[in-house]
Amino acid sequence: MIQRILKGVKRYGWEVLALILLSYVPVFHNLGRLPLRIWDETRQAFNALEMAEHGHWLALYFEGQPDFWNVKTPLMVILQALSVKAFGWTEFALRLPSGLAALATVFLLYFWMRPYLKQRLFAFGAIALLLSFKGYVDFHSIRTGDMDSLLTFFMLAYSYCLFRWVENGNSRNLLGFFLFLFLAFFTKSIAAMLLLPALLLYVLLNRKLGELLKTRTFWLYSLILLLIPAYYIYRDQVNPGYWASVLKEELGGRYIDGKSDNRSIWYYLHQQLTRDMGYYLLMLIPGALLILHSDSAPKRRLGMLAYVCILGHQAVLMGSSTKFGWYDMPEFPFYALLFALLMDALFYDQSFRNWSPTAKWKETVFALLILILTALPLYMVRAEEIASGRELENGNDYYGMSAFLQRHARNNPHGLDGLVFPQEGYHWWQTYYVRRINRAGGNLVAKPMEEIEVGDRIVTGSQYVVGELEKKFFMKRLEVEGSVEVYEVRQGNGRSN
Repeated sequence: MIQRILKGVKRYGWEVLALILLSYVPVFHNLGRLPLRIWDETRQAFNALEMAEHGHWLALYFEGQPDFWNVKTPLMVILQALSVKAFGWTEFALRLPSGLAALATVFLLYFWMRPYLKQRLFAFGAIALLLSFKGYVDFHSIRTGDMDSLLTFFMLAYSYCLFRWVENGNSRNLLGFFLFLFLAFFTKSIAAMLLLPALLLYVLLNRKLGELLKTRTFWLYSLILLLIPAYYIYRDQVNPGYWASVLKEELGGRYIDGKSDNRSIWYYLHQQLTRDMGYYLLMLIPGALLILHSDSAPKRRLGMLAYVCILGHQAVLMGSSTKFGWYDMPEFPFYALLFALLMDALFYDQSFRNWSPTAKWKETVFALLILILTALPLYMVRAEEIASGRELENGNDYYGMSAFLQRHARNNPHGLDGLVFPQEGYHWWQTYYVRRINRAGGNLVAKPMEEIEVGDRIVTGSQYVVGELEKKFFMKRLEVEGSVEVYEVRQGNGRSN
């Protein structure tokens, strides 16, 4: 075994190192820099912190009570809780599982593409392109403590396993398919199933459905999925009412009853064209003619899988009443895969050999020029945004109070001693930092806004909170730091300048 590992390191070592270096800035650089984001990231952070402190490893809790708002399956939260135990109450710890899942996605995608490409540089170009897509690297993705990075890896993994079974008929690939499908479901519930209609179509197009259904190990390995109802039964026993919440929030609720703004059926395509990929998306339309007519049958089948998965996933999302900007994240690895196949087809298909260079060094130089003009510029834009701090500035402008509390939690937990943080609306994305400050020895008191009283000195970044308190009290402003203000609550009403 050790000899095999050493042989693999010797054979692929420089490629592994190159992939790590290529991934570092978009995935890991300053991963814990931005304050926690509102809604999902913060909710899961509280779930993970309670799991790390009190156990309940298979059930999610919030504020000491069963969580019926976040009814997703708990694998991502379990990994976050383990990370918190190892690295402490930090943004880095909460986001590390997402980063590691992204790195796993990079490795899986690269070594999946590699045997089908005659020019290895195109595989690196595809990885650079994947790490450039804003929908993959930005908010609610690989750089935040959400479920989608891990989900994307598992969905890519089970697609890979089914593709390998179609190619070679090895039943071990079916074991991998069901194992990764279960892990995907255990990460984000029903969202894990959204590629299955596309994969069924792929099996049908390759005339393998009959063979698949006749394969004994297919049915044997499918028993893994019985763990899914077993989990729901267990969870409903531990937290009575959980299954009813799942039916309301997950199995039909989001798909039928919209929880987002009324968005067009073309929402995701428009977002990919204008924000995530731009003209790269347009390249793949004529690119289908080249990839699907390649003189390499395995390459055609791989291209077919990518197109079917993208279009099938899009079709499911289009039919949903709820549309959020990160739901299409599992499609991005397939877009990157198609880019590599397209470049390789342009280089090596016989119909193009009359103009592409034939000498090996000329091919390498030409491939580098192609990547410099295509994938690398967008990669550099995204990497520079993260490395320069512009990402931080954008986050602080929108999350001024969170960034203010974050700095005190890290550097000066006693700096807010004796102040009161008024809680209003969905306040937990900032209350998280109140807890961190107090865990570090500080004394910042969190109070519901209706419990604020004369004599309190409050710290807030919300003009709404100040406006509401002015109806009952006179607010004497003491300090200002950016959008954050400190007030003393006095008798009367109104505000001093």
